[in-house]
Amino acid sequence: MRVVVIGGSYAGIAATRALEASGIDVTLIERNEWFFHKIGGTRACVKPGYETEALLPLTRAVKRPASRLVHGAALNVNAAENKVEVELANGEHETIEYDHLILAMGLSHGFGQLPEKVMSKAEMLEYLRAEQERVRAANVVVIVGGGALGVETSTQIKATHPDKEVHLYHSKKTFLSAATPPVADEFSDAVHEKLEQMDIVMHLGGGRRTREDLEKEHPGALVIFTAGCAASASTLQMLPEEWLSSSGEVKVLPTLQVDGAPSNVYAVGDLAASGDFKQARCTKDHAKVVVSNINGKRTVYNPSRSNPWFACLVPYLCSSYVRARTSSTTQVSLYIGETDGITQGFGLVFSDKLAAKANHSDKGVSKAKKYLGLGDV
Repeated sequence: MRVVVIGGSYAGIAATRALEASGIDVTLIERNEWFFHKIGGTRACVKPGYETEALLPLTRAVKRPASRLVHGAALNVNAAENKVEVELANGEHETIEYDHLILAMGLSHGFGQLPEKVMSKAEMLEYLRAEQERVRAANVVVIVGGGALGVETSTQIKATHPDKEVHLYHSKKTFLSAATPPVADEFSDAVHEKLEQMDIVMHLGGGRRTREDLEKEHPGALVIFTAGCAASASTLQMLPEEWLSSSGEVKVLPTLQVDGAPSNVYAVGDLAASGDFKQARCTKDHAKVVVSNINGKRTVYNPSRSNPWFACLVPYLCSSYVRARTSSTTQVSLYIGETDGITQGFGLVFSDKLAAKANHSDKGVSKAKKYLGLGDV
């Protein structure tokens, strides 16, 4: 059986490892030479020295002797003939055939990620250090977008450069307003409180602002847009239009098969319109569902899956950390600056003490190594 995974993301590597564990050889296609710890992307683009921690060796992503790691960019998917055209790092082209295809390219969201091109480790480090210098050189930084990325970007910049004037613009009156499923009002209120404590100037409501408007209002400022997540330009060129939703995700059935594609094509991770709040912790569940279906079992993915007994125990086990109770069941954690955070889950919003435990000095790199099985650099 030939299985091809496009994208060495959290989801792509989780799928690769799950497939290999079930005895299936995999061809993993990834444009970057090393894995980029995207959870720490904002820190890698702001804090000098962290960029080296955020890169992990992809050579350990495949374990089986017959599996392959292909360093290159997927250019085209021919679903009718079960083929993927790839431009390799050396500029040559290769056509790779498959029996099953898994799309795991993630979404594009602006700041804190790498350009869409084939990059060596040296090129990745050069780009991240240039981003750090761009932030360091600015006296005023304006962040546009009050979603998770906008909040984490603004607080990371303020924590690294406390003397900088940092503004955060959001078209709505509450933070993470576009989250699906929605977060609780209590969670958004906690975000507001944290940013206020860090002296980040907030501009909420008033609709969308253009770059020209903001540059006139803040002459000489560095303006960073973080609003919205969508499929990257290369993904849009690679995939048929009918596979994509209006929001730029890949439409999937409950089995994570791509809606409108042949039944041997799947999508996992952020790219899949699976109903999850976009976060790395969902990727192993996606991988389990896809591997089960590739092995002939009909398994569906439930984004609200949780253990009801454990959920009932959480309020009692963590009662000293509970900040508020809420009807929202979305599980989400935000990094705030260097050592703080906010967490929502099991119908609760947790206080700083619990959330801050997740925001270690390496911003999850150690967990990513263990989670993905990539080992030490």
